[in-house]
Amino acid sequence: MVHGDITHDNVMLVNHQQQPCKVKMMDFGLAFCPSNPSQVFQACGFRAPECFFSLPQTGAINMWADGCTLAFLYLCNYMFDILCDYKCMMNIVWVLGFPKVHLLRSEQTSN
Repeated sequence: MVHGDITHDNVMLVNHQQQPCKVKMMDFGLAFCPSNPSQVFQACGFRAPECFFSLPQTGAINMWADGCTLAFLYLCNYMFDILCDYKCMMNIVWVLGFPKVHLLRSEQTSN
């Protein structure tokens, strides 16, 4: 199962007094099975590169969003732009470099 919408808003502390590190995920409204991909994408600042390129979506997009969420909690700021897809992708390229050519030329890409 892929959550599809992991952000700091969808993470909840369970019982901060007794178990300070235990968290639960909320809001499974965009969840989907990898065999049945969703057309709804993650929030812009937490969106995995494969979502930008319309590549097959797997549980890896959850790991990407987890990393973005942890960075937000540590930095108290978004790591990538949350208002503009173009700026978000440019931030990702600045941090990680250009995507591999085979990803950009994938037959899955429809745009």
